[in-house]
Amino acid sequence: VAVAKMTRDMSDVAPGSPDNRTDGHAQSKQRGQPEDGSGKYEALGGRPSCKVVMIAAVLAAVTVLAVVLFFPGDASKTLRLVVPPPLPDNDTKSKGGQQKGGPPVPLPGRCDSASVPKESKCTGCPPMYEGKLCASTTRYNDRTKGACGCGRVDPVPDDWWTLTNYTAALNCINLDPERPLLSWCPAGCGGCFQLCSTGGTTSGKPGVTKSGRCRTFTVTNRCGDGYKQYPEWCSNELTWQQCQDNPALCSNKGSTNKFGYPAHFDLQDFHLQVSKELGWDNAEVTFEEVACGGWQSSAAACPSCAQGNLSFI
Repeated sequence: VAVAKMTRDMSDVAPGSPDNRTDGHAQSKQRGQPEDGSGKYEALGGRPSCKVVMIAAVLAAVTVLAVVLFFPGDASKTLRLVVPPPLPDNDTKSKGGQQKGGPPVPLPGRCDSASVPKESKCTGCPPMYEGKLCASTTRYNDRTKGACGCGRVDPVPDDWWTLTNYTAALNCINLDPERPLLSWCPAGCGGCFQLCSTGGTTSGKPGVTKSGRCRTFTVTNRCGDGYKQYPEWCSNELTWQQCQDNPALCSNKGSTNKFGYPAHFDLQDFHLQVSKELGWDNAEVTFEEVACGGWQSSAAACPSCAQGNLSFI
């Protein structure tokens, strides 16, 4: 391999050129340059041949590298350039679990949360079980009209439909994503969700809740516990759709509730329809939004919000 050598005598630089300024501007000191500011470079280690040897060694190394890249195998064959293969399109780490041309893929492990369920059958972030998103549940007794205004009087009678049927309060960011702080007639009132127990529990007695029991619940109330304040049942700051679309963002603490679920349902248990009939003790459930065709409702069912948002009226 022929190596071209080019040398330059710094003493031949014309006065006033950038390499021989005498106007008082500071000049950067380069390795081998004398302190007298003459601009001439002295040989490294006092041996001029050292610089030539170093340059030759560098050029030789570059030449060897070029031969390896352009002539892999037998250098006597046709010239061809070796190009590294492109990165795969389904890089889930950089895209937050999103695969090109396919549905989002949950991240391994649990979503970052303040607490961990006592017994969970769901995996990944957002947590899923048998292909469906998971949610936490609690139960409550409440005879008021609720945030959806379902009642002619307040409190409602014991036999009012919101107390005798399967109804629930939904966490506020899922109930009304654009106005999560709205506590009266939020947009999601009247929505229906099918909940199915996984056999797990967040804070109840392990082994009590049986798996595979499904019921459809209508949303008649709002749960805002902990929202924008502290980790709690309904403190989620992302909707379940946002969690599903962006698992990497969902994995951050605060995106889900205090147990790491993208949704929470507080179930009406006035007539023990949840704790006794279903046998649910803060059950872990899967959920999916369904039509409310089975409900026999009228404008009188929730008169306070009948002119607004109730989808099942």
